[in-house]
Amino acid sequence: MEFSNQNSDRAHRPISQVFSVRFRVKFNEGAFTRFDYPMAVEGAGTYAFQIHGCGRPYRAGLNGHICAYVVMNENSARGPHGRGIQGTSGISEGWLKSQQRLETNRWYSIVFTKTMTSLSLSVDGIEVKEPYEYTDVPFVMKDIYSLQWSTDRSVVEVTDCELIQDMEDMEVIDEGRSVAIAIQGEQHDMTG
Repeated sequence: MEFSNQNSDRAHRPISQVFSVRFRVKFNEGAFTRFDYPMAVEGAGTYAFQIHGCGRPYRAGLNGHICAYVVMNENSARGPHGRGIQGTSGISEGWLKSQQRLETNRWYSIVFTKTMTSLSLSVDGIEVKEPYEYTDVPFVMKDIYSLQWSTDRSVVEVTDCELIQDMEDMEVIDEGRSVAIAIQGEQHDMTG
């Protein structure tokens, strides 16, 4: 799968530990049957978070769903696979699983949110949420400096991707392969 990687002059400052990623996604025909992890959006470089479809290796009850998780930094990793939560998949793998199975060739609105106390994933307004229950260390994921999303439109289409950090509005405008980000009124070019 191909990915668009967005970097900006903010590359020296990692994305906040409190953020939401909002986007629209469409998994095309064969995405869940021909691919293992049809990727939608992820933290570039360190893969500190991933949002992907559940493809071939997933059993029938999970195949066709979308899942999301973060990877905690090495100094504070807790939970299954160091992801900080038990998870909603029913198999305690540390990831959130959408409540509904996604149909191919249909657009869905996705919101993934990380706070210092929980993770949540919403598909067309239907949310799953899991608390961070460890009190000995804070819920800190690996640093990421940019987002990337699939550009292989034959498998997964992603559009209208928006990143909101610390609940301060940041708008990502996707115009084909050209991407810009507006941070507190300043425009930053992030072409892929």
